[in-house]
Amino acid sequence: MTDAMTFACPICGARYKFSVKHLGRRVRCGKCGGQLLLRVSPIRVFQRVFLDIETTGFRPRVGELATVVWYADGTWGHWVNNGMPTDTLQHVWRYAQQVVTFNGHKFDEPWLVECLGFQAHANHCDLMEEAASHGLSGGLKRIAVELGIPRPPELDAMEGKHAPKLWKSARKGNKCSLCNLLYYNAWDV
Repeated sequence: MTDAMTFACPICGARYKFSVKHLGRRVRCGKCGGQLLLRVSPIRVFQRVFLDIETTGFRPRVGELATVVWYADGTWGHWVNNGMPTDTLQHVWRYAQQVVTFNGHKFDEPWLVECLGFQAHANHCDLMEEAASHGLSGGLKRIAVELGIPRPPELDAMEGKHAPKLWKSARKGNKCSLCNLLYYNAWDV
């Protein structure tokens, strides 16, 4: 099969090689039984993705991943741990030429790897490390203020320790709490 192409089942990820002549046909996955439509579609690649997560603890084993917010090439996105599919978030992570976080090497990335099964990103720029190399220290908010990037007044008193309370309230159905958590999360981005 010299004109073979590799296709992956969108349900279970099983990979198959098919001839180009099979394009446009439907086939059944031998592993999970799902139907595949063999087609070629362009994969959107992101130049740079700025990303931040909110959790209910310091480590995945003692907390819960609540939300992820990202900004990629002019577009905002979010994921909420309420049954929302992770496919968009996975795509953004996987096809980002560079991921940018603040303290993400030690915090965000380990959570995404352990909780969602992501691979560590090959080109991950951690702005906390970058800031330290330029003599800036402290948390994100402190450094942002030092650089002249203030937060909106309604977020001045909010800190990461408020995220678990907002998430707990959101889990009970309080949409305002979820909106506030996502708003806080977005400002960290």
